[in-house]
Amino acid sequence: MKFSLENNFKKQHKNLDNYNDSLLEFIKKEGLSAENYDNDTERIMDEKFKLLFDKRNDYEEGFVKLENPNYFKNFFKEKKYNIIKPQSIIKKNSTTLFTSAGVQILDDYIFDEKEITKDKMYVAQPVIRTQFIDSIKDGVSTSFINISTEKMNPTTEDHFSSIKDWLNILDSLGINRNNLDIFIKKGEPNWGGKVFKNNIFMFFYKGLEIGDAIYAYDIPQSTRESTSFSDIGFGLERLRWSLSHKNYFDYNEDNGASLKTLDYCKTLALLSGSGVRPSNKSHGYRFRQFSKRLQQEFPGRIDSTKKIINHYYNFWTKWTSLDNGQEDSLQLIEKENERNFNRLLLDVLSESYSDVGIDINMSTVQLLESLKGTSVKEEHLNKILTEIYEKH
Repeated sequence: MKFSLENNFKKQHKNLDNYNDSLLEFIKKEGLSAENYDNDTERIMDEKFKLLFDKRNDYEEGFVKLENPNYFKNFFKEKKYNIIKPQSIIKKNSTTLFTSAGVQILDDYIFDEKEITKDKMYVAQPVIRTQFIDSIKDGVSTSFINISTEKMNPTTEDHFSSIKDWLNILDSLGINRNNLDIFIKKGEPNWGGKVFKNNIFMFFYKGLEIGDAIYAYDIPQSTRESTSFSDIGFGLERLRWSLSHKNYFDYNEDNGASLKTLDYCKTLALLSGSGVRPSNKSHGYRFRQFSKRLQQEFPGRIDSTKKIINHYYNFWTKWTSLDNGQEDSLQLIEKENERNFNRLLLDVLSESYSDVGIDINMSTVQLLESLKGTSVKEEHLNKILTEIYEKH
């Protein structure tokens, strides 16, 4: 097995010598056009997005397909991909705190040097990317479904064959390949101390980046020849947004919730459902951080928040198995939200009163009862509560 894999890798590197020729041949055969990614690409795509995206057509049939996880499973199963169960979003002994991409199903092969499989793999992976917590907007979120196909030690033909599969499924959804802008770039990323090379296809639809296809190679190994992989991934929520004039976060009840509020609730539902508990370190610190942000953005509002969290909990369970039940997950979030609302309230009160050093680890009802034993006047407290709600 090791001998055949090493020979396959040498064959693959021979193919890399002709990668550009293979790339050009593939682009021509599939009727595509592609350009090199440069310093002007982001500006050009932003301008195209502003000009065209709001004029996109609704493809109800494609949107409905995207609501059904089995549509992707069945498509890729028919193409002989092995369907992989999504990983937990909780990573331990990893280069990331949370699962942040579908390609992480390959970690055992890349970092632990597990015996390499010849299978093509498909996974619809829930991911969390906390680096976007300050950048929330339509199209940008801290949690989403990364729909991916993966293969270890692929030939260039294997890689382009998988790209072709993706072009076909995009066509079936209503995202015609003729409407795609494709950009090509190369890089040398560093994953957990492993520096390697990659060639990247970036897919844009009406100026919005919807996915990419990465051919990565020269990944160093300590017990065998360097390895490689094909990683092709698209964001489910961006695909849905591309096919409908519905909002990116797919929550339509008019309760005054901002995009940030929707994002924080969505990520909290995934964290709590995955068994993360609030704390001051590691995964729990992020749980606490999202709850604090939620109370700063949408303080109190217990009933509205409950509806939003339940909506997103149900969304996640369509795509993955969650460890924590819905009611338990909601109670955990509500308790942490009350704790952080209490902190918000006491911080405001402490600007006027010196005797409000009350423990925040109680329900807000209990906290309000405790405030009766301080110098805080009820009329002033009610005014401050009203200001907190109106300000946010």
